Amino acid sequence: MADFNKPIAGDGYAALLAYIVENNQSAIKLLDGVAALSNLPTNAKRWNAANKYFENWNGVAWELLATLYEMKVRNSDQLNGQTEAFYRNANNLNAGSLPVARFGDSSHGSRSGGSLHAVATTLLAGFMSSSDKSKLNGIENNATADQSAAEILALLLSVDGAGSGLDADLLDGWHRSSVVARANHTGTQTLATISDSGALAAKNSVAQGDIDANSVGQSEIKIATQVVAWSASTWATLIGGQYGLGTAIGTTSTSASAYPSSNDSTNNFEVYCQRGGVSGGSSEGSFYYINSSPPYNLGDGDIPMFVYAVIDNATGEIESFSSSVDPVWAYNGPTNIVPDRYGSDGRIYRQRRDMNKVPFSLAEAKAAADPAKLKAYLDAFSAAEIVEEEITQQMKNADMNIIPHPFMSNELAGKTVVMLDPMSPIMEYLLEMQQHDAGNVGEIINSKYLTIGNTQLSRKGPAGLLIPSVQWK
Repeated sequence: MADFNKPIAGDGYAALLAYIVENNQSAIKLLDGVAALSNLPTNAKRWNAANKYFENWNGVAWELLATLYEMKVRNSDQLNGQTEAFYRNANNLNAGSLPVARFGDSSHGSRSGGSLHAVATTLLAGFMSSSDKSKLNGIENNATADQSAAEILALLLSVDGAGSGLDADLLDGWHRSSVVARANHTGTQTLATISDSGALAAKNSVAQGDIDANSVGQSEIKIATQVVAWSASTWATLIGGQYGLGTAIGTTSTSASAYPSSNDSTNNFEVYCQRGGVSGGSSEGSFYYINSSPPYNLGDGDIPMFVYAVIDNATGEIESFSSSVDPVWAYNGPTNIVPDRYGSDGRIYRQRRDMNKVPFSLAEAKAAADPAKLKAYLDAFSAAEIVEEEITQQMKNADMNIIPHPFMSNELAGKTVVMLDPMSPIMEYLLEMQQHDAGNVGEIINSKYLTIGNTQLSRKGPAGLLIPSVQWK
């Protein structure tokens, strides 16, 4: 630490010498790098090696010496330490270029007139050779990068013909006559591309209007059977609804009868299955109908057969049952699932009026008791566009909570209505038996061959309807 007020009279001899040495060393170093300075006189100068400039002490802080002094050093014989001869020597030039006027002749290459470049190659630039120049001269005037299609075709036609090797009359080695021959075709051809297909050319399916009168026989109609068995008189909803065809009644021990009718309270098509007044035994009826909407999937998979049963709670015996490939709600509920068209991909479609632009519903029009409003509804309905939509599983099962089972018109006190597990493999057996007359389905269900559970399975189905397990004994 250099203190420029030292030494003072009271300092000892040793301290006196130390102060003199320390202050002299600081001065010789031009105060550069001295850790601490005390009592530095104003306008003291120092060299700042880190920033490479001199500084002046103004009594408070160090400031650049350049702000107070201008120091000029001039040597008129040199520029950046070099004389004028250095800059006139071309060997010392390392940037920029010389203008053409500075050259004394027009020869290329070295100033002695030689050639510095070789002939150009595909990889390196250079001079054009005589052969390349001849080739360039051989290109026709106004030539472009490529010949036009017409020019190429003209050249091909000039050499085409038998033996030319072009095979211009073949496609992948096939002559035109072989290509158009139907015997050589693979795959399928859409109906719309067949010129003599008539009105069917624009369709991928057949609708009712496309079928000639009297052209559909029994074999073309898809008929299904509902089997109903009863040991006591009962009402049963007809699965086919308005599409029912006929009835066949059989008995095992007593007379029976069945009377199809329309139930005013439910608006369903039902049959009253009556016993002949003799106790014991059971009766069975087969009710035929036209079906068109399977398969059905309630959320657990496609169902082969629906079997509903009424069980006497006191005895545990089946009092009556109904089996069919369609659920009871399919053709009895308000939702129309009868197809107007069958797609070639197996999907089915219905047609309906697009009611989005009808300002109010029929119920609202009738409730108003205003003929003008009813007429306005009918006019809007008639003018509504007919649209086609796919009949989905959601549509097919839209009414299952409205008509959950076929025994809704009966007094069911002391009884339980169940739908046997529709996903049980037993349903597949019963379907095969019913479709191929391999046995009496009613006899299998009503006999002691099956064990029916009494707890609800985790199955999708109508709300509140018990769906128990069913197994072979």
